[in-house]
Amino acid sequence: MRIVSWNCYQGLANAEKIKYFKSLNADVAIIPEIREANSNALKPDSLIWDTNSRKPGSKMGLGILTFNGFIATELPRHSAFELYLPAVISKGKISFN
Repeated sequence: MRIVSWNCYQGLANAEKIKYFKSLNADVAIIPEIREANSNALKPDSLIWDTNSRKPGSKMGLGILTFNGFIATELPRHSAFELYLPAVISKGKISFN
């Protein structure tokens, strides 16, 4: 399993970063500062995304993206934690929180 945690400034907003990201062939990616639209452009199998930005327009947030048949399911979270995304990652018999 390949897990990528990448704090890429402006979160994969250009073709060069997207190409490099895809070359990593990640199963699970945790990406701060990613826009939801950019997350969707990567065509993940599943996506959990949230932001704490109060600005209107294209907001950046924290994303958990899965690929290669892995699925992320969001777990309940405490509202006092601003950007905290508890999740279950699973594929077949593999599962972890």
